[in-house]
Amino acid sequence: MNRLNLIKQLFRFGVVGGVSTLLNSAIFLILVDSLEVQPLLGNLIAFLCAFLVSYFGHSSWTFQDNQHSKERISKFLVISLMGLLINSGFVWILMHVLAYSAYIAILPMIFLTPPLVFVINKAWVFKSSPAT
Repeated sequence: MNRLNLIKQLFRFGVVGGVSTLLNSAIFLILVDSLEVQPLLGNLIAFLCAFLVSYFGHSSWTFQDNQHSKERISKFLVISLMGLLINSGFVWILMHVLAYSAYIAILPMIFLTPPLVFVINKAWVFKSSPAT
């Protein structure tokens, strides 16, 4: 993959990831802050909603691969669950241990988890995709 294609792919990943992250964050904040749902449950519900947007956006646009095999979806789910666990760790530590607000808890969810998820998706989940 040449440099220009990688930049385009990073841009597409950023857009899809941004949309799914904003969706995840908005649902999380609405559930936790407005509806008073327990933070970890709110995080799980938000994750499930964003997972669908993320998978179909990344497979069809970021990595330009619409081969929806069980193996690929399973791999994507594993990486997404890893991201969920990482984000849940942030929620637990920042909200339950340190008593920060949900607005602080979403910061590492936005800025730390997505770059890690991109690298693993590119190297493992969508390794043989046309845009990879």
